[in-house]
Amino acid sequence: MLKGCLIGGGIVVGLFVIAVVFAAVMVTRQPDLSGSMTQVEVSAMSMQDLDFKIDRFKTDLASAPIGTPVTLEVTQDEVTSKIDGMIKASSARIPVRDVSVNFRGGLLHVSGVMSQEGHGPTFTAECLVEGRDTNLCVSIRSFRMGLLPLPPGLVDAMISNYAPGFDLSSIPLPIDTNAIITHIVLADGIATLEATSK
Repeated sequence: MLKGCLIGGGIVVGLFVIAVVFAAVMVTRQPDLSGSMTQVEVSAMSMQDLDFKIDRFKTDLASAPIGTPVTLEVTQDEVTSKIDGMIKASSARIPVRDVSVNFRGGLLHVSGVMSQEGHGPTFTAECLVEGRDTNLCVSIRSFRMGLLPLPPGLVDAMISNYAPGFDLSSIPLPIDTNAIITHIVLADGIATLEATSK
């Protein structure tokens, strides 16, 4: 009986070791992003362009008659540059670098490296972006760390750990006017958002 318990315990330990090794290999293997992600150039000019467009959008929305749609159009270069700037300026040590954002096929695609310095696993995410009143609602459809898929709930927990209070499902638009998001299109490297004052 003792021999059977030792054999059973050995099998369980062996399977655990195999699972850990498999997960480590899958996380450290880098996905081929050449066909799925367009490399995006980060620049201070793109970040300034985005800030200018947002300010203009806020002004146009505030002065538009009630019910008149106002459009904001941003590029993936501008959004990537803004995210990069925010990560670098953050006082929190966010373990992410080399973030790249793509807009295509109605989805938000994000890639980056889970490390501030040195080597780390590449992550990729595919997200759906919708509008709810004056909030952007981002829902993760798939997330991979290296080649290992992670459940969206675990990813949400990781985000909450590094950015307490940040909620992907309710990102407020930076506007002062009472408005509603009426349309969002993500295609060909451009995100187009339409809002109407109410």
